[in-house]
Amino acid sequence: MWAWYFILFVVLLMMIVKFVSSKRKKPFPGIKALLPDYGAEAGAELTPYYKNRSQMLVEGLTGKPLPYFETTIDLYEKTPQKLVAEWSIGDNFKKLLTDEYGQEFWHNCQPVLRINHTNAVPQAYHREIKIELAKGIQEIHVSAPGETLNTEVGVITETGSFIPFAKSNDVAIPKES
Repeated sequence: MWAWYFILFVVLLMMIVKFVSSKRKKPFPGIKALLPDYGAEAGAELTPYYKNRSQMLVEGLTGKPLPYFETTIDLYEKTPQKLVAEWSIGDNFKKLLTDEYGQEFWHNCQPVLRINHTNAVPQAYHREIKIELAKGIQEIHVSAPGETLNTEVGVITETGSFIPFAKSNDVAIPKES
């Protein structure tokens, strides 16, 4: 009995949709138009350039792009003496910097990878390596057994100040045996 009620309900719903569609002079756009995420890959919400509804809503209301998950850096250990830093700088982030500092910002600054030795004895310190931002990857040779390191990708301005774009995870270098 309940199955007949369900079938009747579905048929009635389809008739209402068809009636509403015919009054709009446009065919029913289908489920994909109503649910934009329908058929999307699993995990698509975690990809860097995926925009969910709330992000599109905020961008629509403010008129400004949200640069979340576009500018990232990851640090991992290849060997105890060699680390690898991989980064990506998002287009929205680049546009925000260009708008704030001017078109010449990218020509007047030196892109660097800052390596932070966070628990070095007697005190923490950092060093910088010149990089090419577009390359997106850099091997780092270290001799820091027992230390914890992280990196920041950024630029050194004409005045010598460091503007960080993103900070990586910490990597603990094993002590030598």
